[in-house]
Amino acid sequence: MGVTGVVGWYYLLLTVYLLVPATTLRFGSTAPAVLVMWLCYAAFRLGALPPSRQPGGGTAFAQRLPSWLSGGRKVVLLAAVCLCSYLVARFYTGQTIGTTVDALLHGESLYRQYQAYFRQNRLDAFSFGKVPFILMAALVKFALISGFVSLVALKARPKLSEWAFLLALALPYLYYSITRGTSLELFELFALIVFCLAERSVAHGRALLAGKARLGVGLLAVLCALAFSRGVAIRGDLHGSITREIRYDPAAFLSRVAPGLAALSFNLVGYFGFGFYYTSVAVRQIWLRSFRSFLAGLVPGGFNLVGVQDFTREICGSKIDCGVAWIPDSARLLNSVGFLGLLSLCFLLGLLLRFAQARRVGGTAVIAETIAFMIFMEMISLPVGNLLVVSSPNVVIIGLLTLASIPSFARIATRLLRGFAKLVGTGLRAV
Repeated sequence: MGVTGVVGWYYLLLTVYLLVPATTLRFGSTAPAVLVMWLCYAAFRLGALPPSRQPGGGTAFAQRLPSWLSGGRKVVLLAAVCLCSYLVARFYTGQTIGTTVDALLHGESLYRQYQAYFRQNRLDAFSFGKVPFILMAALVKFALISGFVSLVALKARPKLSEWAFLLALALPYLYYSITRGTSLELFELFALIVFCLAERSVAHGRALLAGKARLGVGLLAVLCALAFSRGVAIRGDLHGSITREIRYDPAAFLSRVAPGLAALSFNLVGYFGFGFYYTSVAVRQIWLRSFRSFLAGLVPGGFNLVGVQDFTREICGSKIDCGVAWIPDSARLLNSVGFLGLLSLCFLLGLLLRFAQARRVGGTAVIAETIAFMIFMEMISLPVGNLLVVSSPNVVIIGLLTLASIPSFARIATRLLRGFAKLVGTGLRAV
């Protein structure tokens, strides 16, 4: 099972999660968004077909590590990552290792401290002074991604020392997450591990989770969910409700049968449930409110023709309470490019994934796999939030990947044009 299969299983888990709620959010309130999600997946899957397989079962993968992951350069890279992580955390949160440990020992909310420091220093506004720290954060993330895809997804048999190196790369990344009191980086790390295992399974023609890998990923998933839930609870933001409409329901089936699991489910609904509710409201009350709005919502910019400039202004406050929950990419894209545009973008992401996976050999393997991971993260983000472009380091990495890929795209375009010219020439000669 490759990346498209993992995305499908993830969507299935989200569907089951919504079917068995621990809140007042019933499946009927989220069904339109679930349907949109599966239609997007169908378009994505169609674009990613056929799978890139070689005769023998597996897909070729790179055996040679990139230069920055070989020899003593790994030590230099690791030192740079540690330093950058510390400086970025100090700039955005004001925390040091000592103050972070002290806050953890005393049960203080690092998230609240981070928010207060962020507002006090007006770090939401762009300034040239932030640029070096954005670039350092991008270095930390790219080092983590490239390290994992090189040693887990692409290399046949990583050594024990290389596993230790990956752990050492992950710790500075998680340190920044801890100083902010957020769990997004932990979620991204888990997604990266699953992605690499999926790519590795395709490369070797084996099952995604076999033997110890199944147990390890399952245990890691449970630990991540508990840590994610614990982080939300420590913030103290939840008092029995996510928004006015989404509250904990002690009478729900899950709450009566498994109260502990229901509490975990409730802590996660702001991240993995609200987006479906928001999109469903957009579909029902804006897109499908009339035949004219339905037609307008099919095409890019169509909602402007029916007087809808921005879903958020139309929905939040007047129709539902949005609170501080995530607004999903699927709703944003539906608003801007229309439903057909949304499906087309998912199809193009599938095509780009197929293009990237076909180049997992040679010197461009790490770049190709990093592109594939970014596509994977966007498909994970699509129904629930805005996980990809909301992060400045991600934008920097995507920009650099685009520049690095231009020669490859140019070569492909040239071949297509040459093929088309030959076809036209053959037709003219036949005439």
